[in-house]
Amino acid sequence: MSLLVPHFRTAVRHARTVAALRRPAAGKAVTLVPDPNLTRRELTVLGLLGQGLSDKEISRRCGISPRTVQNHLQNIYAKLGVTGRTAAVSWSLRLPA
Repeated sequence: MSLLVPHFRTAVRHARTVAALRRPAAGKAVTLVPDPNLTRRELTVLGLLGQGLSDKEISRRCGISPRTVQNHLQNIYAKLGVTGRTAAVSWSLRLPA
């Protein structure tokens, strides 16, 4: 059981981060803002990323390999000028990273 504790803590921390990103800022409506430079698939991947899904879960939902998801994520990061998952989701929600 003690081997699982760090994993549970990480899962709870991730869940709290996703919940915080979904909460509207005071007086602001928060919605995904599509970028015209992103492909339809990249927008889909970004939306699923915003739901807190892992690469493996995104690949299952989209019917593509986890490596293809990683390629889409790298393209998204480059197009948005961000360096990671949290920054990409924050950008899409127009919140500071």
